[in-house]
Amino acid sequence: MTSSSVCACKGVRTCLRCESLGNTSNEAARRQTEQTWRDTYQLSLEHACNRLIQLHTYSGPERCSHLELTDCKSLEFEGIKLIENFITLEQESKLVQCIDSNPWKDSQSGRRKQDYGPRPNFKKKKLKLGSFSGLPAYSKSIVSALHLLPGLDSFKPVEQCNLEYLPERGSAIDPHIDDEWLWGEQLITLNLLSDTFLTFVKEELNVEVRVPLPRLSLLIVSGAARHSWKHAIYRRDIYDRRIAITFRELSVEFREPGGGQHEIGEKLEQIACQFDGQCCI
Repeated sequence: MTSSSVCACKGVRTCLRCESLGNTSNEAARRQTEQTWRDTYQLSLEHACNRLIQLHTYSGPERCSHLELTDCKSLEFEGIKLIENFITLEQESKLVQCIDSNPWKDSQSGRRKQDYGPRPNFKKKKLKLGSFSGLPAYSKSIVSALHLLPGLDSFKPVEQCNLEYLPERGSAIDPHIDDEWLWGEQLITLNLLSDTFLTFVKEELNVEVRVPLPRLSLLIVSGAARHSWKHAIYRRDIYDRRIAITFRELSVEFREPGGGQHEIGEKLEQIACQFDGQCCI
């Protein structure tokens, strides 16, 4: 599907198109460059499957691996698991073909999106099923593969969000924590088409952690990384077209018997696993 020329940015969020029209506020400019004054750490891939991870300071284009370990600052960072080459290039090609056969909707900060899931109002904590008819058929094999991973045998995604990033649009996403009223402990993202970095930010410590996301990799975020750190994709880290497929499960309130929203949560899980979803525009 071809890209739309319509800009969907609101408030302080901007993309290259609206900036070319002079629609960049001082606040937006600050948000785009704020990472440069933080202490920055980079996660090395060889440590990415540990639950408790030691990170070292990252400065400029070179990693600190050329320094003695005693010369590097370190930081404890918990809740990241990265699986490289979770799918093959052939599987990626088929996935992208299926994704692009569905309509994209313009989103903020130069992104486009496809949503498969219920319609939440996070401010009012209300939820509507809307036209939700399940996750898309092409995701059934991905979810089956997730269930074979340790600790994910009972993972039941009820929402899938596909996000497209392009450097020519200045695509990015601001630091944020995914909603905790509706969405559960684990956030799972499959990274397609190009490498990037997911940056975790702890503003009160003035610190950020850059987590490399290679093409074809699967990232599982939980624990402190899920609940205590904001995460972002910076414009500087989009080098080519990128598609991120993110799966979200329900929170305890919706998932567990006795939870205040268990009845609607059970219905959502039943609908999701039908894999008959149509893109919500």
